[in-house]
Amino acid sequence: MTILYNRVIDNIIPKRFSETPVLLLQGPRSVGKSTTLKIISQKYNKNVLDLDDPETIKLLEIIGSDIIPQNYPVFIDEYQKNSNILNIIKSRLNLKTDYQQFLISGSTSFDAMPSNSQNLTGRIDKIDILPLSQLEISQKRHNNNIEKIINNFPKFLEKKFISKTEYSQYLKMLTIGGFPLSLTQKTISSRNRWFKNYINYTINRDIRDMANIRQTDEMISLLNKLAKASGQILNIKNISKDSKMNESTTKNYITLLEKVFLINRLPISKAINTNKLMKRPKIHFVDTGIASSILGINELNINDFNPKIITNIGGLFESFAINEIIRLASVCDDVKNIGYWRTLDGKEIDLILETWNNKVFAFEIKSGVNIKSSDFNSIKYYKKLAGDSFGGGILFYTGKISGTVEKDIALFPLDTLWH
Repeated sequence: MTILYNRVIDNIIPKRFSETPVLLLQGPRSVGKSTTLKIISQKYNKNVLDLDDPETIKLLEIIGSDIIPQNYPVFIDEYQKNSNILNIIKSRLNLKTDYQQFLISGSTSFDAMPSNSQNLTGRIDKIDILPLSQLEISQKRHNNNIEKIINNFPKFLEKKFISKTEYSQYLKMLTIGGFPLSLTQKTISSRNRWFKNYINYTINRDIRDMANIRQTDEMISLLNKLAKASGQILNIKNISKDSKMNESTTKNYITLLEKVFLINRLPISKAINTNKLMKRPKIHFVDTGIASSILGINELNINDFNPKIITNIGGLFESFAINEIIRLASVCDDVKNIGYWRTLDGKEIDLILETWNNKVFAFEIKSGVNIKSSDFNSIKYYKKLAGDSFGGGILFYTGKISGTVEKDIALFPLDTLWH
């Protein structure tokens, strides 16, 4: 059964499209990019040029740029399937540059495209369409609380919230993930097959198309190692050793996995800089359902007292929570940069949002229900360093109640993000 989800991004796309000649919707396969593109194209009574269709590719090779309509806007799906598309778009823009000429989508990061993509610098805007957030899955009225936090933090703190989500429910959400087709699977075995097929297709087709990689078994093995490291600081040396690959190959493969949106390297936030900052990024799976499936964790066994499962839950939960915040933050016009913060002596903030008006917001994640005053030490330390730039800090946890620790530091249940 196909469910058409209302996305937080739905109201953002028309506005962004009206402000740029080319708008790119990029993100993993099967998150709804094609559906979104089709819905918008229908409003303009236009067809979508689907470059994932073999017949369309053949036709493009035969007649060249004439396949692209002269009347704007033009809608192109999976643009990365033909290396000449960006050159054609550039040529069109050289003749005439207006806003909302091309709305295109792709399952490969724009940054991974050939150097001719640089020809669109200043004429293209990008929006990441990611797996569904819990807010979107619930299909409740879109109430982007991250936007409320960064726009008016003191007012947000007036919100008194009592959670109704049990810890086991959080873990179930984590294992199912946010891909629409994962959500509709009726059994755990069918969902595991879907994840396996998704990974194989992405690696054996998308990555091969992009980089002509032949040793895909090595990449799948690496992905298994990375699943165990989700939510942790990326240690190339250790992962290379465990995967029995040299560091150069490991780095290249990780880059490719990131370019097809399987993983995300969360960089260090330098909004509040010190000489003692860690330099290495954190690794997060873009969807924890995929990571859980790789590790053999599902909605039934995740509550078992199995040492192998318990070892991975903390990192997976952090990735789950970070993903929820990022999916809401990525559609906020006020957000400038997203990263994490850690000093060499171990003081760490799981996520920092930096806004265009030079405010910083700190978010800590705890998978437990018992919170100690010391759990706020890193946020308080960061607040002191940030001074007037500190916009606020929140510790999200799996407990039931919210509360204010200081005037600009608070405790909230994680499901505040989708209620």
